[in-house]
Amino acid sequence: MSQINRLTPEQEALIPVYQQKWREIAISVEPINHQRATAAVETLYTALDKPKPKIRFFDGPQELQQLLDGHSLVTLRQEFGLPQMLMMPIAQKLMLPMEQQLSESVRQQLHEQLMNQQTQQLMAHRQVAMGSLLAEFNASEPDREEMLAGISQDFLNMLWEKQQQQWRQNLLQQPGGDIVLGIGDWLSQQWQPWGQELDNLFWQPLVQPRLDELAEYCKPLMVGAGTIMAGMALSLQFVQDAPFPLFDFCAQVLSCKHDRSFWAALQGISTECGTIIPCENVCLVINRPCRLLLDEQNRLHGEGEPAIAYPDGSYLYFYHGVNLPPKYANVHPNQWPASWLLTEENAELRRVLIQGIGYARICQELAAVELDSWREYSLLRIEQQIDIEPIHLLKMTCPSTGFIHATRVPPTIQSAREAIRWVNWDVDPQDFAMES
Repeated sequence: MSQINRLTPEQEALIPVYQQKWREIAISVEPINHQRATAAVETLYTALDKPKPKIRFFDGPQELQQLLDGHSLVTLRQEFGLPQMLMMPIAQKLMLPMEQQLSESVRQQLHEQLMNQQTQQLMAHRQVAMGSLLAEFNASEPDREEMLAGISQDFLNMLWEKQQQQWRQNLLQQPGGDIVLGIGDWLSQQWQPWGQELDNLFWQPLVQPRLDELAEYCKPLMVGAGTIMAGMALSLQFVQDAPFPLFDFCAQVLSCKHDRSFWAALQGISTECGTIIPCENVCLVINRPCRLLLDEQNRLHGEGEPAIAYPDGSYLYFYHGVNLPPKYANVHPNQWPASWLLTEENAELRRVLIQGIGYARICQELAAVELDSWREYSLLRIEQQIDIEPIHLLKMTCPSTGFIHATRVPPTIQSAREAIRWVNWDVDPQDFAMES
């Protein structure tokens, strides 16, 4: 098959159709069909020559937690087996042959239009919520360490294998890269004793920093959550790595050659299941949420109400993608008092509070100090340490309505006119007044 160097107008016209198709799949709150979900899970395991697992269905994370309560991690490991990263190898085996049939410009166009940041965020919201909910499951310290050690090693090995595959792919794109790889593979097979010695002297010192970096990256995910289910939920992270809209478009619209069994497996999981946590012996299937609220950037967002909820009663509050604790979540942002900023120690939550409360109310409720004024403008400073750096605000009071508008400016600014120039892209307020 010849390489596709450009899309036809008809093909480009279908891009928004596939964007909308996968958006509707991602935000669906329709209960899953157990029969179709079972077939999808079995297809996934079969595609990678894995034995068909026992399938257990749950109406939400709370119901899953009830099953796990009272079981040691050793018992769970024996019954479930280790978590399986099944989606990632299938996605990789689909991606490489498909992308080889596309020119660089077409690949870039499709990634930008079908797999942009908002689309990836949309595909990942359930995984974000599920990881947060499952992290609430507690277990005994000795068992947790034993289980997480096993999960961590498997996870690191998988990440390292993926990194090596990426390096090989990059090298193949370079002139003579295939020759270099061929020689290296031959040497590794023929010179085992020498290869081991070279590995100890050269390769291990080279790659160990990368492995240490990966271990450090995994540490908060593995140990910080402190739960087996948070470890299992790592498999959820790779659902967002699988570019479903891109695969679908390449297979259906561009007729790219691909392994139909792999695509059927990936497509079935994404369309017929809510969330899955595949393990060696058991696949846990969790229903779709019955409530899902997003902001304009496809982030989980609810104001004074849960952003995501499940049929079993599980729910979470989010504010523009940030998980809120109950003390803030049950109150509408319009009612958040600025005094909360004085006691909140978490920097991210302080940022959320600032965003929800707004600088105008912060000025009023925290008694901002006026540094300078010019006409209806005032330069203010918040004396309390509620952010990483001092907060300087340019406040304007509308003469006709009395409405107060406040904009944050750099803390180095010391005069109102300088602040106005900064806000108006270095236009002096006197000139701005004359032009208007």
